[in-house]
Amino acid sequence: MSTQRAELTRKDIAGQPVGPVRGDLRRGASTTAGRCRIPAIRGRGSIGAGLLLAAAAVLLGAAALAASCRRRPGGAGVPGIRAEQAGPEIRIIVRSAPSLVVGFQGSVQLHDPRDWSLLFRGKLPFPTEVRLRGERVEIAGQLVPSPVRILTTGDPEAGGGGETSGESASRGGPGRPSAPPPGAAEAGGAGPRGGSLLGSLRAESGGISGERGGGSGSTRRIPEVEMRVEGFRPSFLVASADPQDAVSRYRGALELRAAGGRIEAVNALRLEEYLAGVIGAELPASSPIEALKAQAVCARTYALHSLRRAEERGASTDFTADTRFQVYRGVEAEHPQVFRAIAATRGEVLTYLEKMFRSYYHSTCGGQTAQASLHLSEPDIPPLGGVSCPWCAGSRLASWTSVWPAALMERIAKARLDELRPGAFEPPLRGVEVARFGSDGRALYLRVEHSGGDFEWRADAFREQCRRIAPEKKDPVWSTFFEIFRDPGSGDYILKGRGWGHGIGLCQVGCARMGREKSCREILAFYYPRSEIGQAY
Repeated sequence: MSTQRAELTRKDIAGQPVGPVRGDLRRGASTTAGRCRIPAIRGRGSIGAGLLLAAAAVLLGAAALAASCRRRPGGAGVPGIRAEQAGPEIRIIVRSAPSLVVGFQGSVQLHDPRDWSLLFRGKLPFPTEVRLRGERVEIAGQLVPSPVRILTTGDPEAGGGGETSGESASRGGPGRPSAPPPGAAEAGGAGPRGGSLLGSLRAESGGISGERGGGSGSTRRIPEVEMRVEGFRPSFLVASADPQDAVSRYRGALELRAAGGRIEAVNALRLEEYLAGVIGAELPASSPIEALKAQAVCARTYALHSLRRAEERGASTDFTADTRFQVYRGVEAEHPQVFRAIAATRGEVLTYLEKMFRSYYHSTCGGQTAQASLHLSEPDIPPLGGVSCPWCAGSRLASWTSVWPAALMERIAKARLDELRPGAFEPPLRGVEVARFGSDGRALYLRVEHSGGDFEWRADAFREQCRRIAPEKKDPVWSTFFEIFRDPGSGDYILKGRGWGHGIGLCQVGCARMGREKSCREILAFYYPRSEIGQAY
């Protein structure tokens, strides 16, 4: 991300106007920007940047606890990281669907992120259906550029998004559905007569509901969730238009864009806010505070290192909200203990020789963490070299057994060989065994023998293939820390293994147990030997 773009993003997130205001923003008027015309329902402008910045500092500044993790002498910063109070912006893809439902309480601003011009300031109907129209996005029946960024301002006079409790909808407060925009029905938008998925909207105790076809069929329920979190910005709703899809809340800004025939919803927010939706999703919020602090440092380091590496390589800086990156659940994962852990470690990251490294973590190591350089394209450094861990012993997946019928194993092996050389597999499957173990005890390669020959297969790719072919299996291949045996009677393949996950870095079960008697500094020093704590911002 360029310095110019970062500065513009900072202003945008802070709620300051960036770029010229287009159209008439008078109360009750509509904002017109050529490509975009959305009714300014009860629009009264945005809250001042100073007020938002002061609020954001409450949790992350004034309530900060003294960190127990070791800092590098002199408190020097980490090279290459922008020194910003709440960290750089991070972008997370939280939804991808043909159509979406979004909900903003209070005033919003719409920006074209390509030039940061302000397209609209005011209030949108709550909730609002978002559709795809060719290469553009339709919001409340009106076309807007793709991408478009929506920022909640939390203007209390325009709806009080940041101070609204779950009682507002039933009392006819800010949660009350807004009138459909002019022309929405003709455009097939969110109006009751437009034949949309949401149909008519009505207020109910505890939520806003929408019905198909103006009253018949299944009900689309948007639950009201307590939104009062001191120091954090107002949240907004995102869900796909499928009534079975869970409704999620996020903070920061929402960017909507057309991508491959679907609408992608990207949550753009400051790193410290992002961590509040990660830590409680990755580790139970009931864990000891020292364990949560260690998880906060790991998650912050992982995100910052990934962001920096992507920027250096010119790759996408949009990350996922699942285990491909870090599990992120937005407001749902927030908890007072999580806020304490974030405040106590604000800006702290793991370093080795004054440089950040990718601070992997996983659920359960099974007694030995993995050596990253053996399993991933990571440097062979002491913090990622693996350690013997007694802390997760006796936990649910410290050891496990997975049984695979011969027919199912043959289907998995055939699918893999068909990917490499279609038609090369000749049944029956004669055997599967571990061909090579790593120095950390984990399987590196399997040897698969069939009637037409044999081939070798990386153990992590085998594990992923098992997950794809048999996702419903209740005893999956939990890790690559396993051995394979053959039942002489049934012919089934029996995998006896340990741990859950890739096994690299911090063992979360071990971390939670260590947190009962060890400090954040001691936990991190144990799982990442010879690492230090640096101050990124």
